[in-house]
Amino acid sequence: MQRINESDKLKSILDSVRDFPPIPQTAFKVVKILENPEYHVTDLVYCVSKDMGLTTEILRLANSALYNPSTKISTIKQAITYLGMNTVKNLVISLSSKALFGSGNLRLLEQKLWEHSLTVAISARLTALRVRPALAEECFIIGLLHDLGQLILAKEVHSYEAIVQDAYNKKLDLRQMENENLGFDHTDVGGLALEKWGMPAHLTDVVRWHHQPDKSKYRDLAHLICFANNLTKSKLIGINNHHDIEKFQHSMKYLGMTPEDGDELESALMDIYEKEKELFKI
Repeated sequence: MQRINESDKLKSILDSVRDFPPIPQTAFKVVKILENPEYHVTDLVYCVSKDMGLTTEILRLANSALYNPSTKISTIKQAITYLGMNTVKNLVISLSSKALFGSGNLRLLEQKLWEHSLTVAISARLTALRVRPALAEECFIIGLLHDLGQLILAKEVHSYEAIVQDAYNKKLDLRQMENENLGFDHTDVGGLALEKWGMPAHLTDVVRWHHQPDKSKYRDLAHLICFANNLTKSKLIGINNHHDIEKFQHSMKYLGMTPEDGDELESALMDIYEKEKELFKI
């Protein structure tokens, strides 16, 4: 990932963003378990099961319209069997981050960020299943984490709520307002946080470039997130709904999608959004 050029001025601004939050411990342990080529599924079951909140979230997602199981999934072992190891790993990393959304004082802002992030994750996964199936689960985790930088700024920069409000009132691009007021934007912060957490290169890269997907080393993933992000904004889901039609259409073209594909994906997304309201609550 291309690091921010930390000039004296920019470094002083970055220093105002205090220590980035650490990667949640359960997610860290799961990553370490799966890095061991001799891991056993019972190790993963034991690790996840110790976190009751995370277990509940995974079972709720596994039983939702997003994964549409034919029978009720009631245990983590069943979820792993049905969803697959890699999917569960991604859900653990993603949903562990949900705890970050639920603390602090900016409850409305955090709720809107979670709602937007989860909708982008679902949209990106649905889109990938249609045009890049092998990337579907990676899209889900990146979708949930793509605006991590906004969450960190909301918690750590006193003026951020005013910046968000100004962008909303003027119908301006939030990144533009962030750069004008802070000297950097949420994609820089999110990328740096994931890098500090030791997350895989493709996660840090796509989070950094999801607004400029042609600059990413993982262009398929970046365009999937860019498309999903703009689709979600067009449905007025989130804190800043300035969607970029030009980028939206460019990503559609890159991914080989037709307007009919876009309409069908929008319909499928909103169907899940309406059916699974509980998923969007912090």
